[in-house]
Amino acid sequence: RIAGDVPGLIIYAEAARRRLRDHPALSATAVRPREELRDLLGEALLRDLPSDEREALQLLAILPQVGIDGDVSDELAALADTLHRDHLRVRQAIPALEERHLLLRRDRFVEVVPELLAVTLAAEVFKASEAHIAALWRRLPPAAQERLVKRLVSLSDDADVGRVLDDILSPAGWFPTLVDLGALSSLFRMLAGARPPAALAVLQRLLEGLDANALRNSVTGDLRRDVVWTLEALARHRDTFPGAAELLFRLAEGENEHSSNNA
Repeated sequence: RIAGDVPGLIIYAEAARRRLRDHPALSATAVRPREELRDLLGEALLRDLPSDEREALQLLAILPQVGIDGDVSDELAALADTLHRDHLRVRQAIPALEERHLLLRRDRFVEVVPELLAVTLAAEVFKASEAHIAALWRRLPPAAQERLVKRLVSLSDDADVGRVLDDILSPAGWFPTLVDLGALSSLFRMLAGARPPAALAVLQRLLEGLDANALRNSVTGDLRRDVVWTLEALARHRDTFPGAAELLFRLAEGENEHSSNNA
């Protein structure tokens, strides 16, 4: 699973397997072997990497896949410009990273591999560039915005990345108004799964001041369905159940759906 479909990484996967075999304490019930594998991969794959290639790999790890050619080439430009990296130097490093089996080309996109290494590098960038995440999100096209959120959500257990997500869900973040929530409701659902209390706080802030008529007229269509699905998910968590249940009840009072997606 570590090597995936990258033959050049088989040697490192085998090294990881032997390391776990030789250290029985690194069991799933002990110290989380994923962290051990991450450290091993980082040491083995990045130790002799030239600084320009490492910086390029970090940048390209921010998204699960980064567009570099044709009509998606603006994704690489947006990443480089927002994080103050040299776009041309990053592009020049791509062939060498492919030769090292650290980058897979998928048509017009490239992908950092293995995934465990990619998320580690992405976390480093997010921690060092918290102030630039919102600007980066605004620069990216919608499909890439979704990939950025997926990467952030995959790292939500990291305390520093968790703070980035909490900032995104704060009143000064990406959802200051109901209009903003409506424009990004599907992304909000993804974020809610990673930060349930912060997501509930967004919905309480935006919805609790609305009466039944305002809810009926303002929370409609895709927005309403995404809000209901999000609240149903939040209601499965003990700490967010009371608030989620209350909002579901209030939405039911202002019912305006006739399908199975109603509150």
